[in-house]
Amino acid sequence: MTRSPFWRGVLLAGAVMFGLYAIIAIVMSQTVESDEAVGIVGGIMAYAFLMVVGLLFLLDRRRRSRPDVAAVGFLRRHPDVTDLIGRPVAAMVPPGQDARAAGAAQANLHVALRGPRGEAEADVVMARLRGGWEVLRADLVVDGGRTRLSGPAATP
Repeated sequence: MTRSPFWRGVLLAGAVMFGLYAIIAIVMSQTVESDEAVGIVGGIMAYAFLMVVGLLFLLDRRRRSRPDVAAVGFLRRHPDVTDLIGRPVAAMVPPGQDARAAGAAQANLHVALRGPRGEAEADVVMARLRGGWEVLRADLVVDGGRTRLSGPAATP
């Protein structure tokens, strides 16, 4: 299974909903003599779980539809960035670098980075592929030196 925030959220929501249902079912079975009420609560919890999954899906889709969010996430997770400027990494994308057009698209972003060891800039080339933004190329500029960032999300 993929380790996306969406699937982690679904698993967490399922565990919480199941735990709540188990507690409610135990309490109700000792206080209420009708098994029908426990079944109704189970149905309500199932519908609540479906609504949570739908909300998580919409939030994930919105997150993947913005190239600046994908670029900042890539840079914050990249080991070369954290090695050069430290962790935590604060990133800022200047306004006006948002490409939200429908269909295939490309975005060239300039991201300012700041960490405990210094500041850097990143030039990131993004492309919308398979419904989400992916990093095609990323270069990190620290003290005038340019470093090509590579990894699973960027081509070398």
